[in-house]
Amino acid sequence: MLVKTFILVGLTLLCGSRVGGIHAASADDLETKMEFVLEALSYMERWSLKVEDVLQKLNESFPEWSNCSKECGGGYKTRPKLECPENDQENCTEIMYCNPQRCHADYQRERVATCKIETDPRYLASYKFSGEVILSQRKGQPLKVIAVINNESPKEANDKSIKHGFHVHTYGDIRHGCAVDDQDFNPDDVTHGYIDSQIRHVGDWGNIDLEQGNITTFTFTDNVATLFGDRSIIGRSLVIHEKEDDGGINADPESKRSGNTGVPVACCVIGLAFE
Repeated sequence: MLVKTFILVGLTLLCGSRVGGIHAASADDLETKMEFVLEALSYMERWSLKVEDVLQKLNESFPEWSNCSKECGGGYKTRPKLECPENDQENCTEIMYCNPQRCHADYQRERVATCKIETDPRYLASYKFSGEVILSQRKGQPLKVIAVINNESPKEANDKSIKHGFHVHTYGDIRHGCAVDDQDFNPDDVTHGYIDSQIRHVGDWGNIDLEQGNITTFTFTDNVATLFGDRSIIGRSLVIHEKEDDGGINADPESKRSGNTGVPVACCVIGLAFE
């Protein structure tokens, strides 16, 4: 009951706000998201989510993400371009008409990855984060992310900042802790930004609000990061930084490189769960 209370209060406070480019629940879908989150939490066992159950709930909560998939798999009917998602007109119309088998195969292939966040032992005196991140994507569709993170950091550490940079780093070797010298995944060799910046690293996911003593749940989509192809983030590390991400808007070199987020204090490796 206490966990549910934290979630309800947290989502209510986040309603209609945005944190470093990541959008929280709006008034219209807040109730649906809260219901989904509470049901998802009921599947948790020591932060090990049952991926299939959570994925099903995610798709039920956000049906607009799978409209084209349902149309494609239901008789390969074509639709006017105006009815198709703006970023998916080819799959949704032309491929269904010219090559329905390919369309069907693409949309039935959904990849799901998970990442179990743990605090770097070197920083346990100041920070204590734990949680689970689930990522899912159908080929040609946006990446969907849901995360549940518990912040049990000492209060004095969290007084410095409750906003923390949330980035995908290039490498997934965390045998000796979260790699301090690793950088955001940036195959395009561009400057740092927020998740909704026109110029950004593939691994730039902005900030997350992690209030001390609370469990935070958030969902978002990304059209840049992917679970497919040579730009895939599978096998790379997902990190929580000690400081707030400035979005690369300052003139100093570190802002353009990392957003002045400081060292990574918690991390995990993004691993493929099933496809």
